[in-house]
Amino acid sequence: LTPPKNDDELHSYILNYLGYNIARTSICSNHDAPFQPLADIFFNRVNRVLVIASRGAGKTLLTSILEWLLATFNPNFHIFHAGAIDEQARRGYEYVRSYINNKYFKGVVDQRDSIMSGTRWKNNSFLEIHAATMNQTSGAHPNMKVGDELERWRPDVYQQFIGMGTDENLRTLFISTREKAYGLVQQLVDESYTKDIKIYNFCVWETKEPCIICTEHRCLVYPACQARYQHSTGHRSVKNIADKFLLSDFETWKTQQLCDLPGTSGLCFPNLNVIP
Repeated sequence: LTPPKNDDELHSYILNYLGYNIARTSICSNHDAPFQPLADIFFNRVNRVLVIASRGAGKTLLTSILEWLLATFNPNFHIFHAGAIDEQARRGYEYVRSYINNKYFKGVVDQRDSIMSGTRWKNNSFLEIHAATMNQTSGAHPNMKVGDELERWRPDVYQQFIGMGTDENLRTLFISTREKAYGLVQQLVDESYTKDIKIYNFCVWETKEPCIICTEHRCLVYPACQARYQHSTGHRSVKNIADKFLLSDFETWKTQQLCDLPGTSGLCFPNLNVIP
């Protein structure tokens, strides 16, 4: 297997061999394309990353693609992936299982050595996938550690996870939806400058597939989109987004899908507007 040498080759590789067309274009002026953090981490341009993305945007999928490619093309590369809950960890492992069974990657991983807690490549790379608990996040020394859906972690687990690893070139990735004004994601945002954390942000519109009925007003998402995002190039179906839009209240849609501001959940006066 020949590793991709640049962003164009990486995007084509993911499309041709894994079957996912990851959007390379940002739709909102203050957001990033979903492909960008994947490429920057793969080519080791950044070491500490926070990706804030919409609920259901395929965060675990994007992370699994990154982990698979890093382990495949970097011998002796150890990745530690912690998901907020067991179900999330299992979902990440199911993606890995699908890549193992992919006809293009036959023999890359010995399936007899592949279980959720540890998958070893023939090049001696190793991927661990665990739930984010105190027991699971102690003792490992990976080359890259991934915190999936950080917003739902316990603070003590997060602090222990931060201290994990001694490699001076350690890569750290947090990827999550931001739900709370005083949650762990917002804490990382506030500390990003002092901790040298690169922040990427993409919302529901960056992940939406092109919509051919946008301007005909027949699209269920039209009240929110109004044809402004019809040329998006994401992998997420309009029907999936319509379900989220029609069933979400305004607060949830704004914070968990548009990703512009943290939610007001838990605040003493969530509706208070302070006028200077």
